[in-house]
Amino acid sequence: MQHGKGETQTVDRTMLAVERALGELGRGRAVRIEGDGRALLALPVEAATGDALGALVRQAGHPPRLVLTRERAAFLGLEGQSAAVALDPPAGESLEWARRLAWAVPGGQGAGGIGAMATLLEVRGLELLKHGRMLPALLAAPLDPEIAREEAWTDQILGVEAEAIAAYPAALLRSLSKIGEARVPLADAEDSRFVLFRGGDGISEHVAILVGRPDPDRPVLVRLHSACLTGDLFGSLRCDCGEQLRSTIAAMAKAGGGVLLYLAQEGRNIGLANKLRAYAIQDAGYDTLDANALLGFGHDERRYDIAAEMLRQLGLKRVRLMTNNPLKLEALRAEGLDIEDRVPVIVPVNPHNEGYLATKAQRAGHMLKEQ
Repeated sequence: MQHGKGETQTVDRTMLAVERALGELGRGRAVRIEGDGRALLALPVEAATGDALGALVRQAGHPPRLVLTRERAAFLGLEGQSAAVALDPPAGESLEWARRLAWAVPGGQGAGGIGAMATLLEVRGLELLKHGRMLPALLAAPLDPEIAREEAWTDQILGVEAEAIAAYPAALLRSLSKIGEARVPLADAEDSRFVLFRGGDGISEHVAILVGRPDPDRPVLVRLHSACLTGDLFGSLRCDCGEQLRSTIAAMAKAGGGVLLYLAQEGRNIGLANKLRAYAIQDAGYDTLDANALLGFGHDERRYDIAAEMLRQLGLKRVRLMTNNPLKLEALRAEGLDIEDRVPVIVPVNPHNEGYLATKAQRAGHMLKEQ
């Protein structure tokens, strides 16, 4: 992609600020989120330690609130319709209280009561955790703006602007570019090339697998496939991902060409750690969608603007989309691509993924039959 110098510098600053903050949070260190003359200290529940929480309390001068997404709050029995809910800790409660409310599977009783509406900075804090594929549960303590601006604070705790957090997805998309490509013969498609795309973060890598010789002047077979370590690499029977991946590539080769976009969006873009947490919750009796929501995520956190941009950079505008998911059709059309038709991807069902596939059909509208 081509950018003006000023736009590129803005993207770089936005991404750098957010990625530095993610690095701190991943190490269990608090960061300072600022905006509209306000500031707060933010610490992820999943990476917090007793020492880190104690330091945050000393720095802020008061205990932090626990901030949870609307999805997680609903499972806890908390009332409220805002994007996020904040809870004040009961007297004498510790980090274990926050951890229990953040990810424990609710028993007979939830938290109960009414959570306060989270502030904009607290909501941005949850968004920041999602950018880093961390559990969206935050310990947040407001700071006196005058104290937050003191030089000692600037040196001691990394700060990030709320606007930078909100702008991060768009900055990542604008920085997406082709990095390299090579011929990679595959078992079911010997005439294949891998084209690597990377965003400006230098971390998220997406691959376009060009099977055969797709003609950009004609509708091209395309599949969007989100990375699934357990299914694609190890043959997990809990999902149908590996079967879909291999059958799609074989079908493209048989048809004379196609493009498979292998997107770094593990677990519907919640990351491998949270996907494994969701598996444990499913083993307790919840379906795949409720398991994600119980962790505080939406039913599907994936982004399809990245896939659309990859197709544009490959010079493809007319698509025959291989999918069972109606959201993918809607998303690519919204991005301006011409979807000529849908090609179903039908794979065998086994006893381990029967319930998973039924949930996708009944609750997410997946079209799992020839139609």
